[in-house]
Amino acid sequence: MFKLEIGEVLNMAWELAKKNWLKLTLLNLIYLVIAMGISIAFLPEGFIDAYLKTFQGDQNAANRLISMAENGNFMWQSIISALFQSICATIAKIIYLKAVRNKGVANIADGFSKPMSTYIKCAGVSFVLSLVTSAWGLLSETLPTIVYVIVLLAILYVYIRCYLSIFVMIENEDDTIGDALKSSWEITKGYTWPYIVVLLASMLIMLVGVIACCVGVLFAMVIAMFATAVTYAALADKKNPTIFDLEA
Repeated sequence: MFKLEIGEVLNMAWELAKKNWLKLTLLNLIYLVIAMGISIAFLPEGFIDAYLKTFQGDQNAANRLISMAENGNFMWQSIISALFQSICATIAKIIYLKAVRNKGVANIADGFSKPMSTYIKCAGVSFVLSLVTSAWGLLSETLPTIVYVIVLLAILYVYIRCYLSIFVMIENEDDTIGDALKSSWEITKGYTWPYIVVLLASMLIMLVGVIACCVGVLFAMVIAMFATAVTYAALADKKNPTIFDLEA
C-alpha cells in the first residue's frame, strides 16, 4: 500500500518553491493588491469614513456600519470578491499543479490554458465547499455546545476530504462537480490523517511567514500551495507513485 510520507511532500514543496519563489511570490502580491482593490471599489458609500471613525469611539459610525450590513449593502462586494477569489484560486492551482507534474519551473501562462467551462465548474466546487463551511455559524445558534463541537468536527472532516476536488476538476475537465467531489473523497480514503498533517504543517509555515512579515507570508503561501498540489498528485497517482522523483 502506498504511504504518503510527510517529509517527502514538504521536501518536494520546498524544492519547487525555491525554483519558482520570485515569480510566484510576485503573483501572490498582485493577487492581494487586486483583491483589496476590488473589495474597496465595491464598498458601500460612506463605509470607509464610518469605519475610520469607529476607531475614535464614534458610536453613530458603528451604528451606520451595522445598518449597512443589515441592509445587505455588502452583497455585491461579497459576490464579486468570492467569484474573483475562486477564479484566481483555480488559476493558481493550475500553475502549481503543472509545475508539480513537470517537476520544474512554473509557467504563469498555464493558469490561463483551460477552457472557460473548467473555471466555471471549479467556481461551482468552491461554492459547494463554501456552503459546507458556512454551516458552522448557522449551527452554533441552534445546537448545544457538545453537539456543535461533534458536528463541527464532522463538517471539517467532510471539507478536508473534498478539498482536493478542484485539482481533480483541473485534470478531469469532463467531470461534473459531483464527480470531482466524489473523486477527492476516494483518493483521500485511508490517507486522511497524513493529509491533515500536511495541512497543519502548511499552516505552521504560514505562521512562520507571518512572523517574518509580509514578504515571508507571500513566500510561505508558495510553499503551502506546492505542499497541497504535491499531496494531490501523490494521492492521485498512488498506484504508480513517481511524483517524488525530482530528477524524472
